[in-house]
Amino acid sequence: MKKIDTPSDILMKYEYDDIGYLSKQPPEEAFSITFHLKLETVKNFGPQLTDIKWADQLWEVAKKGLFTDVDFVIGEAIFHAHRFIVSSRSPVIATMLNPRWEEGRTGRVTITNDVDPMTFQLFLKFLYTGQIEFSVLPNKQLLTLADQYQVPTLIDLCQTAQNANERFNVPDFIRTIFSL
Repeated sequence: MKKIDTPSDILMKYEYDDIGYLSKQPPEEAFSITFHLKLETVKNFGPQLTDIKWADQLWEVAKKGLFTDVDFVIGEAIFHAHRFIVSSRSPVIATMLNPRWEEGRTGRVTITNDVDPMTFQLFLKFLYTGQIEFSVLPNKQLLTLADQYQVPTLIDLCQTAQNANERFNVPDFIRTIFSL
């Protein structure tokens, strides 16, 4: 009689990244699972004809600090931006950069909540480009920033990714299959 691998045996053979996806493909002879996926669209986000260089060019100008007029300070890190771009994407930032407020007069916004500079850079890049890697969406700090600065499309993307991650976790899925 052929020995059937337990879920633990199978899981030890493969590597998973921090959000539960296979980072090393299993050999074809290991096992085969067939299932159907339902693809859902994310509100306010969809395909359309776009000049893909436009967003990247805007982001490059911001990263180089060319013609920027506002700085976001997170600890020791400073991110240069264009107030008209970030204000057009976030009503909260637009209010902060109003000349009636100190941030609007000085062009300096200090981010005081507990967010790391890398996550803020992802947030800022999204404001410029409307693009983000799916793998970073489950980041809770990113969702917090999107919520705090009222960026509804990013909120929808983060929540959709978080829900998908909670619904489908590869190690749990394999354990469930072998416990039947």
